[in-house]
Amino acid sequence: MIANCARCSSRSTCVTCATGFFFPLNNNLNNTCLSCLQLINNCSECVSNSNCTKCQTGFYNMNTSCVSCGSAITNCLECFSGTLCSLCANSNVVVNGICQPCGDEKTREYFYVNNNRCTMCSIGIEYCERCTSNTNCL
Repeated sequence: MIANCARCSSRSTCVTCATGFFFPLNNNLNNTCLSCLQLINNCSECVSNSNCTKCQTGFYNMNTSCVSCGSAITNCLECFSGTLCSLCANSNVVVNGICQPCGDEKTREYFYVNNNRCTMCSIGIEYCERCTSNTNCL
């Protein structure tokens, strides 16, 4: 029995892979059926062994493969494309699809991000001037 095979012609030869599984590009033996993620890095849904239609969170689809949001947009954790971020890392917020820091180099630690908004530490935590989140005063 071959894993993820829907139809075999013999004990060691798969003719048709199960739904959501495909033969690798260089599979001459027809004995391996792999998932989209196994075939295409960071791909969660595909229509063939080389055509990704949906990438994992943190990646976007570019020419049937998946590219990291952070490699395209600095400080981006989740994105719709290589130019449109939807969630930023650290003390950054999404502004017009890119990640912008809360404050500048000197004032960044006086803010934390709450619902994609820069919030002053003193508003979120009583008697707190500098913080890393709404619960962690420095």
